[in-house]
Amino acid sequence: MEYEFYIQLLANTTEFNENLVDPETSNHFIDWMRETPDLAYQYANQFLVNMPSPRYKTYEENDYQDI
Repeated sequence: MEYEFYIQLLANTTEFNENLVDPETSNHFIDWMRETPDLAYQYANQFLVNMPSPRYKTYEENDYQDI
């Protein structure tokens, strides 16, 4: 996955446990991830992600909207 798309994917798919994080805080955090330009580049120059099994299905997909 290209680095620049990771934070947007994370922001659009993350769900917080409401018993641990109140909805206002989780919504604020997700909005912050979506609205901060180049957020991924502010914290690291690489990252590691381990996809769930079967991994080869994810790695074969070339459209990030489908992953």
